Amino acid sequence: HQVLRMDPDHAEARGLLGYSLVEGKWMTREEKMQSRGYVRDGGRWVLPQEKQLREKQKKLKQAERQWYEKVKRYSKWLTGNKRVSGRAHLLDIHDPRATPALVYFFARAKRQENVEILARALTNVGTPAAFEAIVTRTIVEANNDIAYFCLELLEQYKPAGAIGVYVDALRSKDNVKVNRAGRGLAFVGDSTVVRPLIRALVTQHKFKIGKDNPGAVSTSFGGPVGGQGTGFVTGGGPKIVAQNMRNKEVLGALRSITGKDFDYNLTAWNTWYESQKPPAPKINSRRDDD
Repeated sequence: HQVLRMDPDHAEARGLLGYSLVEGKWMTREEKMQSRGYVRDGGRWVLPQEKQLREKQKKLKQAERQWYEKVKRYSKWLTGNKRVSGRAHLLDIHDPRATPALVYFFARAKRQENVEILARALTNVGTPAAFEAIVTRTIVEANNDIAYFCLELLEQYKPAGAIGVYVDALRSKDNVKVNRAGRGLAFVGDSTVVRPLIRALVTQHKFKIGKDNPGAVSTSFGGPVGGQGTGFVTGGGPKIVAQNMRNKEVLGALRSITGKDFDYNLTAWNTWYESQKPPAPKINSRRDDD
């Protein structure tokens, strides 16, 4: 410091004290970073926008943790003598930050009444992830009463992402899921899903026949209708049989959306579908002379 009093521009002394020359001006590291628009975030220098984003994410995670504890408590009340209070609290939730907790407990709920309460709570929150959880449940749920309750909710709200999830599920290796996806599209589908439904009208699935039968292992589309299937043996193990499956729920969706019925006749469905397309505009290549 004594050196700097005698010579303010003494480079070696400035360097030892943590200064550097920036555009002709001596600055500490802190002053230099601040001059460039950076701010402190713990032990790091970051742009103000990044600090704001990190703080926002931190608050979001904290709120989600708090909601997890609340939803866990209210869900437990549903199975005891606080059922009425638990139901009221769950149906009073409208904070989007409660979505992860509601999705978690909804996916694990078994008793139909509890599933219905949590499903309604998800619609009250109304986030895309909340509706996706309901859609997913209709694809994996074996209890038809629960599945139809969820489908009727989806029909009421028509969430934007539902169609995409169901169309993806039409390609499932599991024939049961293919049909459940078709059933879902009967509730929320529109003309945009007709082509995927036609493709999934008849799907070919491979099954292992013999000991330790694990069920369907793969699928393909558009095979011939009503065939006996083909089989082959690998290494003396169980026989693998390919079978064409007519998907009743997919046909039901096609009937309800189009008002048409060509049964499982893929050629007839495709011919009709092509006839619905507007004709391509005629392009006049001649130039109009003035």
